[in-house]
Amino acid sequence: MSTNELLKDIYRKFDTGEYVKIPSMRKIGDNKWVVYFYENGLIHNGIYYTEERAKKKLEQVNGG
Repeated sequence: MSTNELLKDIYRKFDTGEYVKIPSMRKIGDNKWVVYFYENGLIHNGIYYTEERAKKKLEQVNGG
């Protein structure tokens, strides 16, 4: 597999949700957002029903 093919495969896995960036936020429904983050050395996720709350959590985990 060439480097370009490998990169395309990795990006495709991010698009399909197989891979996620930590920390990050993703819309998963009409009124649902999930935030992925590290806490105490473990990967966690939280589901939020408003975009504002999800963004606030993402800012908190990013140190903001």
